[in-house]
Amino acid sequence: MKGFKLLVLVTLLLISEIVYAQNFHQGASFSGQSIDLQTFQDSDLTTRKYIATNDVDGDPFLFATYVPAKVYSKSNPKQPTLLELNYNIYAGSMNMKSSKIDEVLLLPKRPDLLIVMEGRTFLFLEFEMRGKKSSYVEIIASYENGDMLALLRTQEVKQSLSISESSYSSPRNPRIKTEETFIFITNKGIAIEVKNNNKRVSKEFSTSLNNRLQEYIKINSIEFENDLTGLIATTKYYSSIRTD
Repeated sequence: MKGFKLLVLVTLLLISEIVYAQNFHQGASFSGQSIDLQTFQDSDLTTRKYIATNDVDGDPFLFATYVPAKVYSKSNPKQPTLLELNYNIYAGSMNMKSSKIDEVLLLPKRPDLLIVMEGRTFLFLEFEMRGKKSSYVEIIASYENGDMLALLRTQEVKQSLSISESSYSSPRNPRIKTEETFIFITNKGIAIEVKNNNKRVSKEFSTSLNNRLQEYIKINSIEFENDLTGLIATTKYYSSIRTD
C-alpha cells in the first residue's frame, strides 16, 4: 500500500521515543501542549451511532471511564498532547472527555497520531484483510522492517434467543459482542490473522514457510501463553524470513 512503509517507519520512531513507565493514573494532573479542539475534530462520526442505545446490553467502550492519554503526532513526536480518552469499539472512535454532558468530541482518524493510554499504544490504520479495512488497532510489537503485530477489536450487536411464550423469563435485550483478533500487518499494509497457538499460528502465513516456522517453534521450545511472548517471538521470526 503506497506510503504505508514510510508511515510504519515513522511510527516505529515514535514508539521508540515513548517511555512506557510514565503511565498516568486517574486523577493525575494534566499539563503540556494545548490544542484547538475545533481543529482536532473528526467531522465524520461514521455510519454507526457513537453510543449504544438503552435497549442494548453491554458496553461499547474499552475502559470503564475516560483515562489519561498521550497523543503523539508525526510533526511533534516529543511533545504529546495530554487528554482524557476512551475507545468506543462499536463506533470505532476515540472519544474525548467533555465538560458538556451531551457533547461528543472525537479524535480525528489519522494514521499520523499515536495514542498511548493505560500502557497501551493505539494507531488508526488502513490495511488489506479480506478487502480494504480501516480501524484503530493496539500495537503489540513492531519489527525492524516495519512489520507489526497488532490486536484488532470489533463489536457487533447480537440478538438474544427468542423466549418461549410459556417461559416466565423476562425478554432479553440484544447484547454487544466483542471480538479480539491478533493480526500481523506487513510493511505493505497486508494484514494476516494469527492465533496465539503453536499449531494454528502459521495457518494463514505463506505455505512455503510453514515448515520453517514450526521448526523454529520446536527448536526454541516456544510456548504460547497469555503474555504473548510466544506469539511475538514467532511473528518476529516470520518477519525476518518472509520475502513476499
